[in-house]
Amino acid sequence: MLFRMKSFTAMLVVFVLAFLSACGGGGGGGGSSDQSINSDPVADAGNNQIVLTGSIVTLDGSGSYDPDDDVLAYRWELTSIPAGSIATLSNPSALNPTFIADLDGEYVVRLSVDDGFMSVLSDPVLISASTINSAPIAHAGSDRNVATGGLVTLDGGTSSDADGDQLTFNWAFISVPANSNAILDHPTAVMPTFFPDISGVYIVSLIVSDGRLSSLPVAVVITAISGGSSDTDTQLLSLNSNLSNVAGPLNSFRYFRLDLNESIDGLKIATSGGSGDVDLYVRYGNPPTLELYDCSPFLFGNDETCDIVSPAQGSWYVLLHGYAAYSGVGLQAESVELKEPVQLSGLLEVRDAQFLDGTTPDPENPVIPNNTSSTAQRVTTPATIGGVCR
Repeated sequence: MLFRMKSFTAMLVVFVLAFLSACGGGGGGGGSSDQSINSDPVADAGNNQIVLTGSIVTLDGSGSYDPDDDVLAYRWELTSIPAGSIATLSNPSALNPTFIADLDGEYVVRLSVDDGFMSVLSDPVLISASTINSAPIAHAGSDRNVATGGLVTLDGGTSSDADGDQLTFNWAFISVPANSNAILDHPTAVMPTFFPDISGVYIVSLIVSDGRLSSLPVAVVITAISGGSSDTDTQLLSLNSNLSNVAGPLNSFRYFRLDLNESIDGLKIATSGGSGDVDLYVRYGNPPTLELYDCSPFLFGNDETCDIVSPAQGSWYVLLHGYAAYSGVGLQAESVELKEPVQLSGLLEVRDAQFLDGTTPDPENPVIPNNTSSTAQRVTTPATIGGVCR
């Protein structure tokens, strides 16, 4: 009986051990095989983005995953933003948080994911924000003909920028006539000037910039003609007006125009003051040249006057020619009233006057010729000129 019990007990022990071995149980030596091995999750913060400043940026962590299919927790962080930016994430623990790129510049974002056992950090993602910018368009004005030596004013004022950005200007000569010493005055100004010192073609380029992009270069062609003129370079004069500080270099040509719309007794056009030597030329209807004019005193210095009796209504043109370089000169255009002749003891005062037949009376014996009217008149050439001529 005892033998049977021992045999039964031994069989039972063998059975239990076999069961435990089959189930992976048992002693301490087999304990490690019961633990599950955890794989690290993978964090993916999405692709780099280029966005418009002021727009909403949407981040994307959907590329993150866990090999063990564990549920992931997300944690986003803006690690770098432009100076002055107040950008913040809408929900740092969301799969797709957002923020506003409020300033131009770069925003750096990182994502960490956690599967409950391990937290992993992503590579940084770069968000570049900038304002959409259009290249400006340069306009250098129209091609034109000018007088050789006359002041030329360029005009880039119609250049434009679609974004309304402030423009800077850069003018430069592409070509000038051989032996010309022309120089642009203030080449970064909207309206620079130069004197075409030699007849020929002057080509000037203009490039404008909005601070980020530059325009394509454009060019304007200025053709300088000796003795010529252009209304685009003719300054308007007003009757009974005075211009001051008029200046020009040697052999320069400056044109002015007086539009006379009323009947007046006389017109006085004069230069005065300053330094150097300027010559005054006046002509009715067309710009004067050095050969074609109605009046030119042609005196030394700057004090020259043209007096025109009963001037016709219309356009009177004035040319100031730099016989030498000059500056600080005044230019005057004014109406004058001619004095009525004075009768003395039945005779007329005829001093400084002519009869209608062109003869000049003797001041000591003022006898009126028979072939004249009883009224002496002041008859002059288009200009009465005084002074010492060259």
